[in-house]
Amino acid sequence: MAFSRPSLSEIYGRIKADMESRIANGSKVPRFSLAGILCAVFAGAVWSLYGYLVWLGRQFFPESADDEYVDAHAARFGIMRKAAAYAEGIIRFDGTVGVVILAGREVQTTGGLIFTTDADATIGSGGSIAAAVTCSESGIVGNTRDLYLYLVAPLTGVATEAPITTAPAGGTDLESTEELRARVIQRTANPPSSGTASDYVRWALEVSGVGRAWCLPAELYKGAGTVGVVISTTELTPVSAQIHSDAVDYLEGVRPLGAVLTVEDVMPAQVYYSISISPNTVAIQNAVTEALQELHRSEATPGGTIYLSHISAAIMSSGVENAEVMNIVVDSVSLGPIDIEVTGYIVATFHGATYSTFT
Repeated sequence: MAFSRPSLSEIYGRIKADMESRIANGSKVPRFSLAGILCAVFAGAVWSLYGYLVWLGRQFFPESADDEYVDAHAARFGIMRKAAAYAEGIIRFDGTVGVVILAGREVQTTGGLIFTTDADATIGSGGSIAAAVTCSESGIVGNTRDLYLYLVAPLTGVATEAPITTAPAGGTDLESTEELRARVIQRTANPPSSGTASDYVRWALEVSGVGRAWCLPAELYKGAGTVGVVISTTELTPVSAQIHSDAVDYLEGVRPLGAVLTVEDVMPAQVYYSISISPNTVAIQNAVTEALQELHRSEATPGGTIYLSHISAAIMSSGVENAEVMNIVVDSVSLGPIDIEVTGYIVATFHGATYSTFT
């Protein structure tokens, strides 16, 4: 039987009854008497102790522990919270031949996000030069979709506007507590072995920037002795080339000898929904959108299926009175209200929904 923390009034009643039976010989203890006041004081103290014990009990298990205690559980297994990473990209400087752009030169987005050049660059005979840049702030904020960066301070002989030729990517936030919690739970449920599928998943998730990972054993991949590991960001999009390379290097260093390993990137399939809901309010629409996003994050797998029944359940859990999926579009192909099935390394990613009112 699960423990239930008694309420403050229940504890007060127990202490008062004990006072009346042991001190007052069965007489009632007046509320504002010394004994009555002591009952209230003791009840408050005991109730707080019960609260501490309930809180302490939650910290024993990674599934319910608070942030700092999740880190403590992780440390027991040598699991560290993954650090934030800086986005990197390539831009083009146009200008006068021979002008040198020194390392550390600052450029910025229209929103004021600063990037700096990684090395000295000299404008060549074509009047331009490619330069690698790194965001000054860590996290996904650096994965900008701007088309241009701009010199913060003018540089003689160089155009202020620098086109982005390779979009900055690879920026990742500090690993969230829930992501770390999931890795700890995965580790406790799957003790290290000699290269099982769960081992490869755990190893891949230890790489900064890898948010999701799946292992394809030999029988599902390319035959005996082969292992395929599919990786993605937390949002089920392909990781940057640098993160992919980091994952390959790390997995090659920990995999068992003899295994032929290949690291694959996911191929996102964009999924859009047309849904009739009641009531059709902005708040309900936002709730349904959030539920569908979480459904795809939790259930989408390479070559897997997201069932229409699960989609409907997610929508109905969002506070709607009535709802019906009218159409599902995958990569611009209208499928109607059916299960979403993908193959290979494709994952079904949520990209939006349109809402209508029942007619």
